Amino acid sequence: MNRDPEDLVRTFWGRVWLRGEVDLVDELLADPYIRHWVEGSQSLPRAQYRDRIADALDRSKPVSVNIDALDVAGDHVWTRISSTRVAVATHQTMAVTWMQQHRIADGLIAETWTLYETGLQWASSQWGDL
Repeated sequence: MNRDPEDLVRTFWGRVWLRGEVDLVDELLADPYIRHWVEGSQSLPRAQYRDRIADALDRSKPVSVNIDALDVAGDHVWTRISSTRVAVATHQTMAVTWMQQHRIADGLIAETWTLYETGLQWASSQWGDL
């Protein structure tokens, strides 16, 4: 399968993370899936990562996900994403901003580098023209 890289990433964020359709992970991510983030680099079986997403969605519910910027360069997709979530335990709303690079292989997201910050929202229209 050779899916459009932009569509893969938009579907991953919009349907998996925003709508909670975690079973779509099987159609979007390679097996194993490699991720690099604050806890280091990990190569995970796709099913294990799908379970981690489900656990995260049990702890905090998405309110909004906005892809503020997206660029495709060869087999890489670069994104800047603003999201808002509500913690289930406290009902506290939190903003989370993400910067990611996804590597696409064989029509699937094979690897992701992630930086994120809570309490920060970088909406594309926040500053206007500088």
